[in-house]
Amino acid sequence: MPYLLSVVDKGKGMMTMLNETPIDYLTWGNHEADMSHANVMAREKEYRGCWINSNMKEHESFAASTCQTDVAWITLKGSDGNLVRKVAMLGVMTNSSNKAGAFGGATIDDPWKCMAEYTPKVKAAGADLIIPLCHLYEPQDERTAREFDFPVILSGHDHHVVDKTIAGSRILKPGLDAHKAIIVDLVWSEETTKQAASSAPACSPTISAQTVRVADWAPDAALLVKVQSAYRLIDNLRNTQLTVVPPKFRPLTSENARGAVVTMGSYLCSVIRDALNTPTINTSGTAVDGVIIKAGACPRGSRTYADDEHITLEALQMEIQEHNEIFIYTLPGKAIKYGLREQWGGLPNPGWMQHDDLIVCDAQTGLVVSINGAPIEEDRMYHIGSASDFPRRSDGETIGAWFMAHPECLPDADSGAPPHTLLISHWAEQIWETVFAALDRDGDGELTKEELAALDANGDGSLDRQELLACLRKQGFKTYNTEMGFVDVLLRCAGDEDQDGVLTVDEINRSHAHKASQNSVCQLRPRKR
Repeated sequence: MPYLLSVVDKGKGMMTMLNETPIDYLTWGNHEADMSHANVMAREKEYRGCWINSNMKEHESFAASTCQTDVAWITLKGSDGNLVRKVAMLGVMTNSSNKAGAFGGATIDDPWKCMAEYTPKVKAAGADLIIPLCHLYEPQDERTAREFDFPVILSGHDHHVVDKTIAGSRILKPGLDAHKAIIVDLVWSEETTKQAASSAPACSPTISAQTVRVADWAPDAALLVKVQSAYRLIDNLRNTQLTVVPPKFRPLTSENARGAVVTMGSYLCSVIRDALNTPTINTSGTAVDGVIIKAGACPRGSRTYADDEHITLEALQMEIQEHNEIFIYTLPGKAIKYGLREQWGGLPNPGWMQHDDLIVCDAQTGLVVSINGAPIEEDRMYHIGSASDFPRRSDGETIGAWFMAHPECLPDADSGAPPHTLLISHWAEQIWETVFAALDRDGDGELTKEELAALDANGDGSLDRQELLACLRKQGFKTYNTEMGFVDVLLRCAGDEDQDGVLTVDEINRSHAHKASQNSVCQLRPRKR
């Protein structure tokens, strides 16, 4: 996790692949807690390799586990069989990014205290080399390098590739989603080993490493069949298009979202802004001036889309998770002006601020110069849409400090809106507006049965789910026959009052008139751009 297929099949496909690839060693990652504890326990029992767990031994699965261990050992022998080197591997994960109750409430020990505890123990047990397998961010890995004398640190958690040497330790991170792999060779030459055989400590190995693209290797034919079979569970998500992405956001990409403002981040922030400024979707009565979301929440897919590729249910769920609810925050222009820049530059990080297309920053200074088409005013209070982690001080001193000093400006904890609901509702509203305008041939703002006949395939004077699905296909949308979730949202947007899956002419006209009335009196509209 986070992984769309695992959301659907509860990790079964992933564990099958881990066993059959095979992957010899696993460590815990913080997002495994995104899955229910019961499902995590079930998957742990299925793993056939070695699961290294040095700093979360309170996890319910650990005591009776057939795969977990706090230290994993590899014994290497020279060509004559007499020269031996013993390698100990530790597995440590972050203890700073988990919600209360994660992992069944297990305590996660401080990573550095854990490594400090184990280092003398494994050396006393004969370890010639200790390799920490870490699930920590790059600056935390640098701390490890400075506090310990590990020649090599293998790590994850960050989404980008790292190959650097700090204080004599080589830090290697292949990035997310197994697009890249790092091949590492640790070599003790026989001559050097013989010279050091009687000395203590033993000599360090020569380390060489190369980063490679996994796609450069052909897939295993038998495993590929199993992968394709697993993915059939989400065919409906992969083949249900939700919208058409405007050309100005092309090329559409979420790659390097933790190190740059990317087009997918700008696009999704812009759509969320427009959804929050639509009275039929955001009923709070509060408009927003802009949307700013940290890359840790959106976008998360780390992929570049083809020019003819649009947003599907699969893409939506990969780029922004449903539990990252959107709230409306109140803060001064000064905090916005300087706050975004604090997370830009330096190392890629999950606090990198993505923003909508009407928030403009100066290319030279990185300061925000305008919001929603107007110059930013430092003393003015703005309404900004963002995810629940927006005011966290660790991801931005200026914005975090403002909310620390002004907690009254934080939104109510129950006022958040699920992002998928916002986005899908907005896209459905857009589609229906287009369809209604095309059907309303005389432009009087009302449909007749004769006008509806253009989509009414069975001639019953109304529209059902299959007819709306056919309507989407006529609009050029990719659809899946058994996926009706988006069609049902479209039905509600169009006016299906009794939710019977059928739109009558009267329902359509009443809904259209109600929306027109709301838009004429409601102040929930973006200012002139």
